[in-house]
Amino acid sequence: MKKKIFMLQTQNFITKFHNIKIYNNNGLWIKTTGRRGAGPGEFERPCIIYYKNGILIVQDTGLYKYIILCKNSNYDFKEIKRFFYLVDDNKFVVEENRIISNDHYIDDSGKDYRGIILDFEGKVIKPLMPIPYPKDDGWNRITFSKSYVDVSKNGDIYFAKEREVKIYKFSRAGDLIKVFGQTSSYFRPCKLTRDFEKAVFTSDPDRRTAWERWYSSFSWVSGLFVLDNFLGIVIRNFEEDLKKWRARLQIYDLNGNLLQDGPELEEIGTSSPQGFYLVSNHKDTIYTMEAQEKEEEIVYKFYKYCIGKK
Repeated sequence: MKKKIFMLQTQNFITKFHNIKIYNNNGLWIKTTGRRGAGPGEFERPCIIYYKNGILIVQDTGLYKYIILCKNSNYDFKEIKRFFYLVDDNKFVVEENRIISNDHYIDDSGKDYRGIILDFEGKVIKPLMPIPYPKDDGWNRITFSKSYVDVSKNGDIYFAKEREVKIYKFSRAGDLIKVFGQTSSYFRPCKLTRDFEKAVFTSDPDRRTAWERWYSSFSWVSGLFVLDNFLGIVIRNFEEDLKKWRARLQIYDLNGNLLQDGPELEEIGTSSPQGFYLVSNHKDTIYTMEAQEKEEEIVYKFYKYCIGKK
């Protein structure tokens, strides 16, 4: 099944400097909401956000809280609730009055998980993916930890692991249905190297450079989207000779059958190693943002791709 991809522009919410910046469909700044602090309408480190039907939910890793705001007229937002959770910069989506997140969770028996369903009071309704590695296996626990999450229109939940082509499908209630994914020839699985050890397990002043060098040596699943009749993941590889990230799509039907592998998002490629973000409208469109650090500023590029639509 071939999907046609077209580049347009879009509207985005960007978090930086303890606030949220709002841009219009032409990429022009509209306004900034929030300020630094711990009170209503204030943020410390707003990291991941999700906007749907007038509700804006902010994951603040500085305050360890989810903050829920309601949109009024002219993009004014009023805070209606915030609750504590040990958030650690993990993707999440909202489905009705539930937050489905890749957050870490430890149950009463000491078993730990990645992926939870939360209500708007901060109560864990159900943990999803048990971590299959012992606590002293730092390499696997760290590289296993990051996932992308999205939901289908009937409430099925999908998680895609960053380090490998592996997609977990759950029912709306959180019961595992299946695991699927096909690894392509262009996918370079990550390996434990000296750069990783320097970046993660030492205080070497060069550890950030070591991390970027390690991260750029391998392939990563960098986004997941679930549309009306199919889902997709974005796989990125850094091409040293081109000095850019190549972004390819894998498209699956909602039951996990591979439909197409390899179409490229040719406009993408200038971001910092982990400066790529993706969301969808859950119908026929995906939105991407690239962030590139340049000295003291960050440059943002936004794209809108209509898939399977002229």
